[in-house]
Amino acid sequence: MIPNRLSTRLEKDNLRVIITRITEPDAIDATPAVEIEVEHISTSTLATGLWLDNIDDLPIIAEAIQSFIEMVNECKEGGEA
Repeated sequence: MIPNRLSTRLEKDNLRVIITRITEPDAIDATPAVEIEVEHISTSTLATGLWLDNIDDLPIIAEAIQSFIEMVNECKEGGEA
């Protein structure tokens, strides 16, 4: 069984990324939500925050981000970025 609150953290290249899965324990048939926070470590400034009502949306967003990264890398290789 997955706990009501589950979190992971990655610190790399002056960024701290925290992803938290949250389910309200008293809610009936509640879809887990997910919160993503990106913080600049050196200044402790929140760079961005994202709240998704449905954790099942996360893989789609990750796929879109990966696709964007690949597109930028292709542009860099072609000298267009």
